[in-house]
Amino acid sequence: MPQLPMIPGWDGIHPLLIHFPLTLFFLAPVFVLFASLTKATTRRMFFISALTVMLFGITSTYAAFEAGQTAAASVTEAGEVRTVMERHQELASLALSSLTAATLLFGLTLLICTCFHLHLHELTGVLPLGSVVFYTLGLFWLINTAYHGERLVHEFGVGSIVNP
Repeated sequence: MPQLPMIPGWDGIHPLLIHFPLTLFFLAPVFVLFASLTKATTRRMFFISALTVMLFGITSTYAAFEAGQTAAASVTEAGEVRTVMERHQELASLALSSLTAATLLFGLTLLICTCFHLHLHELTGVLPLGSVVFYTLGLFWLINTAYHGERLVHEFGVGSIVNP
């Protein structure tokens, strides 16, 4: 009789957790794009949706980062595996910091617009541009982090079960 697989522990749940924020961080710009293509009456809804998606993404990224730190502590291999893992952790930290800054800047921009009843084009370009720059860098580092994570799993077999 088929049996459902067991839910992995905290050290094994990292691959499951990380796919959720990857999707969310690529979805948020779609909402911003929709906001730029709609009337002013619905624009705010799309911006708030983008911020909500970014907040869910950053929260789940922190959880995935902590699970990844726990999983990395259980890896005993040395050499190239260790080098790739350290690079994976370094890029993950950069992506996390950059995406956190982008989310905070975007949220601050929306908060200022809401509190002072301003339109986005009435603001100085620093906050929106800063958000875009940090977001773009975060996505770049997130893609590279995913590449190194893929190498760890598929090239070196880290985290895979050899004998079930």
